[in-house]
Amino acid sequence: RDRLRASAQTTHRLERRHTMRKPSIAWLSKKAPFSLRTLQLAAVCVAAGLLRLALGGFGLRSQANRVGIVIDAGSSGSRAHLYTWQQAAALDTLTEVWAGKQWPGLSAAAETAQILRSARLDMDALLARVEAACAAAHLACDRAPVFLRATAGLRLVADVDRRLILDGVVAAIAASSFREGAPPRTVMGSEEAVYDWLMVNAAAQTLLPGGRGATLAALDLGGASTQIAFELPAGGGAAAVPLPPHLGRGRSLYAVSRLGFGMNEAYKSVVAREGGEACVLPGDFEACLRATSAFVRQSEAEGTSGLGQSPHPPPLPATATIVALDNYYHVVVLALWGGDPGAAPRGDRAALPFALAALPSPTIAEIVAAARPACALSLEQHVERAGHVVKTGKLEKACLGAALAVVLLREVYGCDDGRRVHCAGEISGFDGSWALGSMVWELGELT
Repeated sequence: RDRLRASAQTTHRLERRHTMRKPSIAWLSKKAPFSLRTLQLAAVCVAAGLLRLALGGFGLRSQANRVGIVIDAGSSGSRAHLYTWQQAAALDTLTEVWAGKQWPGLSAAAETAQILRSARLDMDALLARVEAACAAAHLACDRAPVFLRATAGLRLVADVDRRLILDGVVAAIAASSFREGAPPRTVMGSEEAVYDWLMVNAAAQTLLPGGRGATLAALDLGGASTQIAFELPAGGGAAAVPLPPHLGRGRSLYAVSRLGFGMNEAYKSVVAREGGEACVLPGDFEACLRATSAFVRQSEAEGTSGLGQSPHPPPLPATATIVALDNYYHVVVLALWGGDPGAAPRGDRAALPFALAALPSPTIAEIVAAARPACALSLEQHVERAGHVVKTGKLEKACLGAALAVVLLREVYGCDDGRRVHCAGEISGFDGSWALGSMVWELGELT
């Protein structure tokens, strides 16, 4: 009994000691300067921070980013552009993540036996590339809006064929992981010009509140049409195109397109004219210039470009900085200066917005001087000089492209030969096309 009593006392002492050495959570919550809930919240915060750090390490973007896709369905091909932006500051954070082009253009489907199916397959392939780009950039693109806008190439297709092509596009978007941002359609020429202007000025950041200097004039020399757009003074006039409120109330543009004045269509028209053989390589620039001028003057007088007979546009402001896109860069600069944009002349960089400082910016006189020897070269010589950066189909039109640019600048837009033209393949990381401008326009509805 004595041994049992002693054992029980020992056990009691050990249990008491053990209990004292393992204080309860309740005891801690009374004695510690923080609560159990504080400990739990701290643990959650640490876990969330570690997860965010881990995701950031794999390059994942914040899901606060919005995603949008614009498809420029041009005459020579369809180019998709993948954009992201932050909801709270869309213009300031808009970024082009990826762009990719597919040949030929959707208008080529009109030449096939099964128009709708051909357009559907072309768009299936392009959208699959966009989905792959989303995955590579770790973007959540499910249900991202797609805006397909077709330009002059599709405007030239018969109505019934155009409808079948667009129906094929609708079917392709419906079968993808994306959604229609708006029904696919052809854009009016003036819309394309507005988008060009928005692209140039959004990339140069002149549209932001307190933007960097005056807005820029935009020119575009495409395959089937050419565009010009610049901001008008307050009041605008009858030709004014108003901009949506999110881009500045009371702001309006002169923005027009001339159908048939794109490089590919003009080449066919001029070469078929008397004297137009001078535009075929190896050619004669001065003779090509005369033939091109005659074509442009006749088209303007007859109203075949879509602006009516002998249109009278407002003058391009003498102080406006001109930024020119598409074939102004790929042909006028790259073809004339041997595929090296760094070899083309540049103006006073200090007087330009930072985004434009590195752009080649020849004067009209310098374009003429470079075009004379370039026109005398054979196509094979042009391919040897610039075939690594310009497609052969563009290089064969180098003489006509240079002549057309000079005639438009001099005779249609009223520029003197000392005027500089800043030719852009890209600006601030954005592809030099109107697609960015289309996305900027749509931001008002998406934010």
